[in-house]
Amino acid sequence: MRRQLVRLTDILQLTRFATAFAAVGNVWLVILWTRGNPHELESLSMTAPMRTAPLPLLLLGGAVAAIGLYAFTLGLNDIVDRRRDRALGVDRPLPTGRIGLDLATIIVAASVFAAVLGASIFGTAAVRLTVLVAAAALAFNVVGKFLPGAGPLLLGLIFAGHMVIPNIQLQFVWPVVVVLTHAMAVEWAAWIVGRRSPSMSRRAVASITLGWLFWTAVVVLIGSYNTSGLNHLPHRPSPLSALLIAALAVAFIIYMTHKVRKTGLGPRSAEKLRRYGAIWMVLYAVAWVLAEGEWLATFILAGLGAIGLAAMTIAREAYHLAHQPLGYRR
Repeated sequence: MRRQLVRLTDILQLTRFATAFAAVGNVWLVILWTRGNPHELESLSMTAPMRTAPLPLLLLGGAVAAIGLYAFTLGLNDIVDRRRDRALGVDRPLPTGRIGLDLATIIVAASVFAAVLGASIFGTAAVRLTVLVAAAALAFNVVGKFLPGAGPLLLGLIFAGHMVIPNIQLQFVWPVVVVLTHAMAVEWAAWIVGRRSPSMSRRAVASITLGWLFWTAVVVLIGSYNTSGLNHLPHRPSPLSALLIAALAVAFIIYMTHKVRKTGLGPRSAEKLRRYGAIWMVLYAVAWVLAEGEWLATFILAGLGAIGLAAMTIAREAYHLAHQPLGYRR
């Protein structure tokens, strides 16, 4: 029994399954927002899956696509970094040999196939976008994450891209801008806090900033095109939405500043930044629908957040139970 628990926790650690709920929350926000807003549905064809398919099926497909892409991105990260992790990530399953390279490759390949299968519920365009996001994830892991001027921005684009898989004609694109900004900023901060090499130079900072401005403008223009053919800006968020999102962003900065000071600079603090950054994405999603009075969506996304937090706690305890039994702890 313990051997099966060890193997299961190693697989979950490889794919970061416990924090995948953040990716699911982003996709579910787009699904629930689209189904709950007549203006979004009117822009879709009468036979579009987002109009005709049952909501539970859409949520299931979105979850499979999001988890598949998330597991593919982070599992591939461990495969590429397995030699580096022998020195820095000594508790990771690949460098310690708890999972072999062959099994890890199978898991990563199965993850991207699952992502495509989940996206197929939303149509051909969603499948194409899923393949494009997977290619961006491959580029991030092979090249991007070693370039301080490109890695954080590319990761933000990956999160933004996977978010709109259910509805590439999304009009209300401001949540996409927030996720792009948040994911980029978290990875940027994790690079600095984790003391990664090469260091974040002024040229890298300028590259990230200009790239963020460019891609933010692209997202807004796409939303404008989907809304009115570039005649007007996309539907602006309500003052309450903007206030809640800003308050959450400030709260994240304050909270993580305290956490980093308490833990100290290094890879451990960087990992905490990424973990809590994932939690905050779901909080953003809840804030968007709560401010707009979408009560069903609020209930679903808040429930997802609660389940995600429970999963993180259980996964952490299961890992310690499997790899460090109580009788051997110090």
